[in-house]
Amino acid sequence: MDRTWSEVVTDTTRPPPARHGHIITVFREELVLFGGQGTLGGSATNLYKLPIPDKASLLTARPEWVEMDSEMPFNKCRTYIFDQNCLSSFQLGSQALGITVSEDA
Repeated sequence: MDRTWSEVVTDTTRPPPARHGHIITVFREELVLFGGQGTLGGSATNLYKLPIPDKASLLTARPEWVEMDSEMPFNKCRTYIFDQNCLSSFQLGSQALGITVSEDA
């Protein structure tokens, strides 16, 4: 089994903006990025998808990030999963009640 890392060059001039506290997962053959906070502290609600090339075309493919609007506001006290072709959200605390997810967790 080859365990060598290879850079995948994307064919785009607009990758997702820098952020932290985001959710990133793989769904089917796509890398999905959602939410987080931007470098100025504002919440990001956009969803980005990047097709994952198959192994045969990994070094020659030029996947492109696709930006999608989301109706779901980002909240660091939530977790998100894909199930049955839907993005589902689960609340893990309450910012209003002061029950938040620890930054160290």
